[in-house]
Amino acid sequence: MDKTPFSVYDFLAYLASGAILIACFDYLGQYGLATRSSISAVLVLYLVIAAYILGQVVSHLSSMFFENTLVFRILGSPMTNLQAAEERKKWRYLFPGFYKTLPKETIVRIKARAISKNMLSQDNGMFYHAFALVTRERDIQQRLDEFRNQYGFARNTSLSLIATGIILVIAKWTGNTHIFWRWPIAAFISGVIMLYRYLKFFRQYTYEILLRYAELAD
Repeated sequence: MDKTPFSVYDFLAYLASGAILIACFDYLGQYGLATRSSISAVLVLYLVIAAYILGQVVSHLSSMFFENTLVFRILGSPMTNLQAAEERKKWRYLFPGFYKTLPKETIVRIKARAISKNMLSQDNGMFYHAFALVTRERDIQQRLDEFRNQYGFARNTSLSLIATGIILVIAKWTGNTHIFWRWPIAAFISGVIMLYRYLKFFRQYTYEILLRYAELAD
């Protein structure tokens, strides 16, 4: 499989989340990078490298905070939620789309196939089992890569925006009078929207795996 499009996408995704933080510090320190009429090629190179490195750090932290903590420890994994007998009541009103279950008939087919393969787990074990089978098809793997790229971009961007909002609020409270409230508010709102986008695509990633697994040819 040609990996070039995904490598380019990953690079741009890291660059975007890192660039948000650089823009935050530029505004905070009033360096004027965004408003300069000209900028040297060397500085552009340094900014790109800095944005990419920051993006890598953000990716690690967003995976730790949003994926490992928010999703798997608080909201529940999509693998479990999608196969649940009924939608979970806790957090359902804040994240209604995240808790929609698969149709009962589809869940029955998934469980029947899993039992025939001696797979009793509904969480990580089931995920790896189903993933290994459905990704034998190249077109399915490509579709899953698209969802992975989408949820990774949304997750990283969300953390950068929320962090920007926090940094600007702290700076405002500590006496930085040049900071206008509209920017941290806009950052927070955008960060929350991107968090919902992350949850949507993260759920859809698992949804696609389970749906394809249920309809695998024997």
